[in-house]
Amino acid sequence: RIYGYDAGWSDPRVLLEVGKTNYGQYIVLDEFYASETHVADAIRWLRDNEKPKGTIYCEHEPGDIRKFRRPNLTNLDDPPSGYQAGKAEKDVDAGIKEVRHRFKDDVNDRYGLLIAERCENLIGELLSYTEEDVGASDVTDHAVDALRYSLITESLRGSSSGSSGSSSVARSN
Repeated sequence: RIYGYDAGWSDPRVLLEVGKTNYGQYIVLDEFYASETHVADAIRWLRDNEKPKGTIYCEHEPGDIRKFRRPNLTNLDDPPSGYQAGKAEKDVDAGIKEVRHRFKDDVNDRYGLLIAERCENLIGELLSYTEEDVGASDVTDHAVDALRYSLITESLRGSSSGSSGSSSVARSN
């Protein structure tokens, strides 16, 4: 699994769970989406719902990254949570290209991105998102940001780990 995380307080805090099919498609399986919550609430959502271990791509909030790695910082004997966590790639243009690329189908008519019906907030944001919204501060795009963080960071990580194929960022140009 991979996860995309966007911190918020007045704005929603979002954590998206993303899996990958045997055909290389990403599928957004579930979402934590709540305002006025702490990172501990997102961690509790992971644990209470027995979410599989994986990598959480976070916006650049060092405290949240540390808490995902070891959620109980007051007890240093507490075992790590089992989740890898790190800074997400936040390049808006490259991220949007990656998401757009994933919405296209391949030669076998399989879309590169599927979204479970239960991810109502992500679906709503995607349906209302327009070209004019890119970079605007008054847009509800927190789940979209979390999706972008997970897909572009995973794509770049895969392309820099010695894989022989080109990254999907390159393919989407």
